[in-house]
Amino acid sequence: MGFSFTENIGQALILANFVLFINSDWGRALWQEHVLQRFTTAQIQTWGTYVVGFGITWIMYAAFFLIDMSQKPASITDTKVQPAVPVTYAMYQKALPRVLFNSVILNACLAYAGSFSPLQLKVSVDEFPSTAIFLRDIAGCGLITEFGFYGAHYLFHHPSIYKHFHKIHHEFTAPMAIASTYAHPLEHVVANVLPIAVGPFILRSHILVAFCFTIMGIINTACVHSGYLVPGFEPSLAHDYHHMKFNFCYGTSLGICDWLFGTTPTDAELESQYHARMAKMSKKAE
Repeated sequence: MGFSFTENIGQALILANFVLFINSDWGRALWQEHVLQRFTTAQIQTWGTYVVGFGITWIMYAAFFLIDMSQKPASITDTKVQPAVPVTYAMYQKALPRVLFNSVILNACLAYAGSFSPLQLKVSVDEFPSTAIFLRDIAGCGLITEFGFYGAHYLFHHPSIYKHFHKIHHEFTAPMAIASTYAHPLEHVVANVLPIAVGPFILRSHILVAFCFTIMGIINTACVHSGYLVPGFEPSLAHDYHHMKFNFCYGTSLGICDWLFGTTPTDAELESQYHARMAKMSKKAE
């Protein structure tokens, strides 16, 4: 385990494209003409991140649905961590109503509630951050999300709480991308949305920081829940392990909190667990 640049090339490319955008004349002109002149500051602050998040979420879910159902391309499907537990159409039918509620209705309510926050994001071209500030804010958001998500996730695993809330998410012992937001509404707010959303507000960032961080977070979450080792993105090994064992890998892909609090399995533990799981599932399927 541990952070590897080669496993996060996709995230680096997203970041690089945003840096290019904020430093280019065409990026400034595009933002001014197609965003600022069409929408009010309040509309951009309230609904901008919601629209971006909604769009990228369902693009990822649709992409993995096609992969799951067609079992193509082989370069991805052959890497499935738990091949003895194939993703079925029935699993999508089960997940879809709850995911739609969280993604469409609950997230819209949260976006509207955010409009009343005394802290608002910057939106103007004149407030475009420098590259250094942009990268600083992304790093800061990453740390806030790491500690926020770990704390919330760990809390929802407490025995007195787990069966009422987080057990819903763990109904998928072999997760798939759409299951990343298959959760009780309270858990979705506290553990899924707030750890990602609050960082840009706390840091008083430009909304483009929020856009970038939201896109990176959603893509990463979809990939680590997909059950595949997606090239260029954080592998799903640790999170699949969490869905198997429950008491390891509570944090984000940064792994800082898991390392600090001793909830990181060793590579040997990961490997032995997967071999044991695959042998058990294969025997059961015979």
